[in-house]
Amino acid sequence: MPKSEKALLLFKPDIYAKELGAVVLGGIKTLDLNTVEQFKVKFPPEGVFFLWPRIYGRRWTASLTKALPARALDVFVFEGIDAIERVIAYKDEIRSANSPVNSYRNLLHSCDSEADFLREYAYFRSIATT
Repeated sequence: MPKSEKALLLFKPDIYAKELGAVVLGGIKTLDLNTVEQFKVKFPPEGVFFLWPRIYGRRWTASLTKALPARALDVFVFEGIDAIERVIAYKDEIRSANSPVNSYRNLLHSCDSEADFLREYAYFRSIATT
C-alpha cells in the first residue's frame, strides 16, 4: 500500500561540474513530490565514511574525501507517496544518462530506506551551513 514518506537528495560535485542542477530539480517536479526543505552542507572528511561506511579503506577513498568536502553541497528533502522509491528511480535515470558507470562522483545521493533517511537527515542537519 502506498504511503507518504520523506526522501532526501544530495547534489554531489559532478552535478555542479556538469551544470545539471536545474535539470534535476525540473525532473523532480514531475514526480509530484513536495519540497519540504533545502539547505547546504559542507562535509568534513570523516563525513564521507559516516554516510557510506562500506567504502572505507577502498583504494580511491583518499580522492573521495578530497572531492566531496571541496564545496558546500545542496540537500533537498521531499515528501510524498513512495517518495524514497521514486527519488531513487529518478536518481538512477539521471545517473545512467549523465555519469560514467561505477563513478563514485555519480551526481546524486539519496537515502535507501526510512531508517537511512532518519540517520542521514540528522547528520546532514548537523553539518548544515545554511
